[in-house]
Amino acid sequence: MYAKVNPCMPPESPNKAQLRQLWRTTYPKSDVRSKASQSICVRLAEALRTVDGPIMAFLAMNDEPDLDPLLAIWVKECRRIWAPQVNWTEKTMAPAELLTPLPGSAPNGKQGPRSPNGPVRAHGEPAVVLVPGVAFTASGSRLGRGGGFYDRFLSTLPRAIPRIGVAFSSQVHPVLPTERHDQPISHLLTDSGWIGSVPCPEQH
Repeated sequence: MYAKVNPCMPPESPNKAQLRQLWRTTYPKSDVRSKASQSICVRLAEALRTVDGPIMAFLAMNDEPDLDPLLAIWVKECRRIWAPQVNWTEKTMAPAELLTPLPGSAPNGKQGPRSPNGPVRAHGEPAVVLVPGVAFTASGSRLGRGGGFYDRFLSTLPRAIPRIGVAFSSQVHPVLPTERHDQPISHLLTDSGWIGSVPCPEQH
């Protein structure tokens, strides 16, 4: 499958700040986001149905694929589901358990990240990590929001652990500006399907 590329991309190569600003003005509206997210959840459920270890997921913001329906099912099935607990002072994040009901959006309407509602897991590693982002390439490059939280976290994990970028098809670009500290993804899933190989974590 070939990656769809964002038609709103400027003809010149944009820098990271420009790409982030572009996404803030072009991300899918609620009805498109909902349909695309459903497609992503179906494919993700099938690909990860045999994963036995913890799945590190994310609690989506308004411009990210909404995985909440799938996460709620997984938690009710007693699967181990983690999400990032951010320490803003130390600029780090750690996996924490998700419990039902899942954390809701902030009552003040702010669109910042939601915090998990379970304890932080001080020990152990996830079997797979689901990674959000602003932009991705089919070859595994990723652009985040600029805080470096996922780059620092992923750098502590063995490369054998699958890192699945989860995105809308409009977030796939032919090339992205990268730096030495940027952590790549190993697989990419969009509402149009898997780009490249489908992960098989049970084989790791």
